[in-house]
Amino acid sequence: MVRAIPQGGGNGQGGKQAVQIAAMLALTVASIYLAGGGVESLLGASFGKGLFGANALAGGLLIGGSLAINARIPPPLPGGR
Repeated sequence: MVRAIPQGGGNGQGGKQAVQIAAMLALTVASIYLAGGGVESLLGASFGKGLFGANALAGGLLIGGSLAINARIPPPLPGGR
């Protein structure tokens, strides 16, 4: 059994964390769109729904995008530092 215990926090960076969460959600939606074959008409049949090209592109976007977001808007450090 897992129990979530609220610890307070925020460290005065609530707005910064909200922007990071929104950016990660938008990135996730974009990668789902790509994996679903959303760019097949632009890039060809190898990027169709569920094919390796679409999944590799979506994975690359998700990894690269999350690295870019975390570099631009770093997550808050424990202890408020």
